[in-house]
Amino acid sequence: MLKELQEKFPGKVRKHQQRLPYLGGALREGIDLVSTEYTLIMSSDLETDPHYAYQLIDAIKQRGCDAVIGSRWKVKDGLKGYPGWKLACNYAFQKGFSSLFHTSLSDMTFSYGVRRTAMLQGIAWEELGHAFLFECVVKPLRLGFSTEEIPIPWRSREEGESQSSLSIYGPYFRIGLKTRLTPSSWHRR
Repeated sequence: MLKELQEKFPGKVRKHQQRLPYLGGALREGIDLVSTEYTLIMSSDLETDPHYAYQLIDAIKQRGCDAVIGSRWKVKDGLKGYPGWKLACNYAFQKGFSSLFHTSLSDMTFSYGVRRTAMLQGIAWEELGHAFLFECVVKPLRLGFSTEEIPIPWRSREEGESQSSLSIYGPYFRIGLKTRLTPSSWHRR
């Protein structure tokens, strides 16, 4: 498939062998390879509809901010298939960290969004796992970059198993607190 895409789009599709492990490692390496003005970050498991990318791109261009991310909390049934206990934990987590970072953002862990590539490439990233998605929101906030939200629904995947459990929140708490409590200069490349 890669060869077919390279033939169909000469000079635009390249192969990269991932060196850093896990989701965060893949995204960190991908950010370093981007050469366009904007970078789209989204899950590959189709829990997010790729068609919303157009709305995210339009919003960042129209608003002139540094990042536009989706919010599942701004949509009726925006967390379709989320068990009640996870919904309550996620809500409390969102409210706590939005207060800690003095922001009105309602969905800091979703991370489906478009960001200015120069901003992303200027940040010293740490996370390798799923907490990288949260780091993609809190570090730009800590550095004073502007982030806005648009409503985007989410639905639980139909195949495979979710990696999300209560144990996943440990790294999220660690990176959130560390980012907020350390000097902002530590978070720049």
